[in-house]
Amino acid sequence: MLYRGAAGDNTLHRHASVQICQSDTPLSMMDADGNTIRGRALLVRPDVPHQLLPMATLTLLLIEPQSALGQAWLRQAGDADICQLPESEYLDLSLSLPELNSQLHRATTVYAAQLDPRLVRALDYIHGQPLNGAVARAAEHAGISVSRLRTLATQQLGVPLSKWVLWQAIRLSAQSALSMSLAEAALAGGFADQAHFTRSARKLFGLTPTELLRAAAT
Repeated sequence: MLYRGAAGDNTLHRHASVQICQSDTPLSMMDADGNTIRGRALLVRPDVPHQLLPMATLTLLLIEPQSALGQAWLRQAGDADICQLPESEYLDLSLSLPELNSQLHRATTVYAAQLDPRLVRALDYIHGQPLNGAVARAAEHAGISVSRLRTLATQQLGVPLSKWVLWQAIRLSAQSALSMSLAEAALAGGFADQAHFTRSARKLFGLTPTELLRAAAT
């Protein structure tokens, strides 16, 4: 997911992805303890509570942790939950979002050398699957127990599998919301109802689905 524009009000939240925030001017982010981290380019590890403070313009990238690019940036972060990126790792902000997306897309194939092949198969299967029963179906598809699959995901992705699956469901519902009502989109992603979709989006993004769609349209 790529976004360029204003950073508005958002609550403390945790992504199931690696997050890069970059701007031409220093931006500020708060962690769960209320500490403020500042810098032109900040990296947030998956499942780390954070709140991006409002600013006029920034570029934001959310990249799945199993991708080659996600794995590379996780190594860049070391043990830090939130850190500044070195200038050598900055995104090229002179590119348009479509150009930047094309550049990054070439680096997002699954980095199989670093991940258990059974986990790779399970994650590939989960893409586009409804939320209900996704983990059990993925484990069966990958030939692994549910408990072992959950352990591998936490160890190698840095985020509980349930949250990663929830991230996929939000993506599916958000895409569906472009052509149907929020209530219908919630069901399409496997949520019990629109309220379930809204609570989940706020938990992972700090924004409601309506606010996410409004941001995507600007």
